[in-house]
Amino acid sequence: MQSAGMCGRYANSADISVVADELAAADETAGAWRPSWNAAPSTQQLVAVTGAAGVGLRIAAWGWRRDFARRPLFNATVEKAPRSPLWRVALQQHRCVVPVTGWWEWAPHQDQAKWPFFHSAESGAQLYLAGLMDPANQGGAFTVLTRPALPQLAAIHHRMPLVMGPAAAREWLCAAGESGLMDAALAQPMPSLVVRPGPRRFGAREDGSELVPDAET
Repeated sequence: MQSAGMCGRYANSADISVVADELAAADETAGAWRPSWNAAPSTQQLVAVTGAAGVGLRIAAWGWRRDFARRPLFNATVEKAPRSPLWRVALQQHRCVVPVTGWWEWAPHQDQAKWPFFHSAESGAQLYLAGLMDPANQGGAFTVLTRPALPQLAAIHHRMPLVMGPAAAREWLCAAGESGLMDAALAQPMPSLVVRPGPRRFGAREDGSELVPDAET
């Protein structure tokens, strides 16, 4: 059975200067960010946010913390975010973009009940996920927005992140207010995506470039 949200793992191994250039952002990480091929909720990850000085790249924890939730809230749905009291203010005033090189979902494969599948741009380009910063945590945590999966991806998982290219990501960050923004993000041309099975199963704490399948796989 598929889970209700996006599986909580992604990879971001891009050169931070590429991300800064594509988003016209200043690197404010002071060298603290490190690449990851198996980023998990609660870990510190790279995000782009808009501040008084413009767009900046910062480090924040993946997942909002709330007393009613046993685990970090690492996903919000595009269907509920505009009207939910939990997410609405963040959508209006505290949007962010999460740079990724791809994300993981698990599905049956060969004789295994769960196998990791890597979703990435067919061209190998950087991808950007729409996200929301936590206003209760002074911008120190974020969640990733999810949407219904594209038909060609739905066999792996029925949900996927709200994926954007650089231009749509900049619009998501810099638009005034949120009126019509979600519809525009859903309607924007999405980068062509490819799904490849991982070379092997791996544990939650494993990390390294060897986890990601080669482009020709």
